Amino acid sequence: KFSGWAQNLRTHFHRTRARLVQKELRRKNGKVYDVGCGDGLFLEEASRLGLKVTGFEPGSTPRGQAERRLGQILDRQLFASLKTEKASAITCWQVIEHLDDPPTFLRACRKHLAGGGLLTLSTVNLDSLQAKCFGGHWLHLDPPRHLWIGTLRGVIQLVREAGFRVEKVRYNNLEF
Repeated sequence: KFSGWAQNLRTHFHRTRARLVQKELRRKNGKVYDVGCGDGLFLEEASRLGLKVTGFEPGSTPRGQAERRLGQILDRQLFASLKTEKASAITCWQVIEHLDDPPTFLRACRKHLAGGGLLTLSTVNLDSLQAKCFGGHWLHLDPPRHLWIGTLRGVIQLVREAGFRVEKVRYNNLEF
């Protein structure tokens, strides 16, 4: 889907995310489970840093790309490979806006995360400057693919109600 400078930029963003996850885990042997892993670029970058990786991708085409990229089979059902062990980190890059029930999903993440584990997510922000400038024409409204879009306060509330503590909030305006 991407090539040249666009693919290089994607790689840069995923590499940055992988380094952030590694730093937060403070150990190289943590298992990272990426929900909606797409073509597996983030997992590849995390693996290069020494992290044990796996994930879930519902789409057969991107899942196949990810499996070829990683040389391993990924989950076809959410959290299927976490039945006997828990993840040290669960990552959800641009996922919750595609869900019709984010609270149930976040509680499931909590259930499959090891004690002291890390949930990292990114999503679009209804309070963003982009959203305010473009209003009803904002790119990230994206119906029918985006089913839920929240404000920063709304996302934080969802995360807390699922039993998590919010430690950091970062913005990446350049990527989106």
